[in-house]
Amino acid sequence: MKPGRNRKRPPLVGLSGRESQVMAALYRLGTATAARLLEAMPELPSYSAVRSTLRVLQEKGLVTVSGMHGTAKEYAPAVRRDRAARSAAAHVLDTFFAGDVRRAVTSLLDESSLELSSKELERIEAMIVAAERRNTGR
Repeated sequence: MKPGRNRKRPPLVGLSGRESQVMAALYRLGTATAARLLEAMPELPSYSAVRSTLRVLQEKGLVTVSGMHGTAKEYAPAVRRDRAARSAAAHVLDTFFAGDVRRAVTSLLDESSLELSSKELERIEAMIVAAERRNTGR
């Protein structure tokens, strides 16, 4: 597929900073009340800001109420983390690398702060070999 064509907008692209923080905290915690999210967020917003953000995220279909914790609603991401990650990665690939996977991987591997263990490098190599097999039909 050509970059940027016939792709749905990734679910978590275009969120405000606060919305992104809430989603990141929800993905870390799995489920949480607004009070628990407030505790988990690095920049301490007000409780009402967290509740307001949760309401907006619900309207966008990104957060659901998963149950109750006493009298407080418990929230969960409505989009599975792996799906959101793939969508975001595809968006970054299209936006910054014109859909060129090699350029993206090279950029990641050239990052001087990136320190990969030999085990991590072996896993990446195995994934490359598997991708080669899929492409050649072996």
